[in-house]
Amino acid sequence: MNVPKIFLRAALLVMPFAVLLSIQAQPWAEVMDGTPSIRISNRNASTWQDYIFVDFVDNSVLVRSPNSQNSAEMIAFPVSHFAEGRSQIQLRRSKLLMAAIENLGNETLAKDGLDTLRPIVWPLVKALSIPQTQTNFHAILNTYLGALIKQGNSAEADAMVEYFDFEEITAEQAEMVVALMELLLLEDNSKTAFRHLSRLPLDEDRKDLQDVAMRFGKQLRTTGKFIDAVAIYERLFTLENSLLRQESILWTAYCYLKADNIESANIYLSLTDDYEPRDKEFSLKCMIEGLIMIREGNAIEAMHSISQGIVFSRLGLEWISELMLTSGRAYEAVGRPEVAGNVYRELIQFYPNDPFASEARERLAQLPEPLATDEEKTTAG
Repeated sequence: MNVPKIFLRAALLVMPFAVLLSIQAQPWAEVMDGTPSIRISNRNASTWQDYIFVDFVDNSVLVRSPNSQNSAEMIAFPVSHFAEGRSQIQLRRSKLLMAAIENLGNETLAKDGLDTLRPIVWPLVKALSIPQTQTNFHAILNTYLGALIKQGNSAEADAMVEYFDFEEITAEQAEMVVALMELLLLEDNSKTAFRHLSRLPLDEDRKDLQDVAMRFGKQLRTTGKFIDAVAIYERLFTLENSLLRQESILWTAYCYLKADNIESANIYLSLTDDYEPRDKEFSLKCMIEGLIMIREGNAIEAMHSISQGIVFSRLGLEWISELMLTSGRAYEAVGRPEVAGNVYRELIQFYPNDPFASEARERLAQLPEPLATDEEKTTAG
């Protein structure tokens, strides 16, 4: 009886059908059954034993001796051995491997590095359920995946991510998923991107993943993808006990405002708490209220809300520059361009490289003389 074929049939039965479809006729499919060199050590052993990785089937690592070609001599190491700390497994760090990893950091040689690593990395992708504390190849796989994303190879990166155990996903793997999602959105493949988002276990016990999701929401928001950002924030504000819940509701209101959906912005703003001035979110809510009031033509009310936000804001808040810009806009709206000019100058001085400082320069250049000098008009132009 041919043992490897039996194991292969078992692997095909347990492999998700979607994954099979994704790897068919792809270059990495050709190296899935590669044989990288590994070494395994028992907990109490002082030496390592060299093996050839054969396959990962039924939660077991199948290996053979480097000198053996007989499939009957294969040895199976159950994942439980590694999970319980009874064994460790490592990918051997050959000169070829280390040179290829180094090439990934070189823009010119990155493709060569990927081509060299592909037949080494892909067989091990199937063994991602081995705890990363008991192996060294998780870090190597993450490095490879990061290089794929940086090179814009979303198809292969997406195929790798399919093997992640999303229920037990690490924060580092989640960062990789987010980076892939950003690439997919750049390629207008939002369907696949948000399918990955839906698989992230954003529950109240995973504060690390909540932080990752919040950073992704900020990335989408600051690049103008407001409705996409709403999908992130809506996942977060369903977590009743999350520390990020109220802030995510506020950012949802903000994104709807920026997407010209004032009605939805007001609805979500009404769901937020009544903050005290000492609360971090107080100034953010004041800014959003002010932006809505400016849109609705209520300049005096906007000025009152925004002024409160300015008074009780503090350095380090990510929305402080936009709050200052909104304050200047409100002063313009109530007919006080000289005060608006001073606010714009302060914004440019304190945050010269901020995108909202660029808008402040443009608005400053449009103020009536002598509020904007010729030098300021030239700089803005």
